[in-house]
Amino acid sequence: MRQNLFQRCVVLSTLIVFAISLYWLGELTSLGGRVRGGLLVYWQVAALFLIVLMANLTALFYGAARRLYLMETGRRLRHVDQQVQGEGRVNRSLSRALAAQDREQP
Repeated sequence: MRQNLFQRCVVLSTLIVFAISLYWLGELTSLGGRVRGGLLVYWQVAALFLIVLMANLTALFYGAARRLYLMETGRRLRHVDQQVQGEGRVNRSLSRALAAQDREQP
């Protein structure tokens, strides 16, 4: 599950960085040839900036997704715990299963 979650976060951050870079390139092309010369000189700095931006966005999305996933898991476990402790079918069947397991063990 974690790897699938991480892959989704990487894809989402890649799409956002791609959209931002397309927007920036569109804005820069309207400025003319002076900017193209600057991009050819500073392309390494721009690439490093986009990589760092993508890493930060991935970490942000992964942290948010993990927090939401853990909150949902906690709710489910709390619900199961209440069913086990309460007077319900789960409690009776669990009690029978535990009693049978205790009888089997010497």
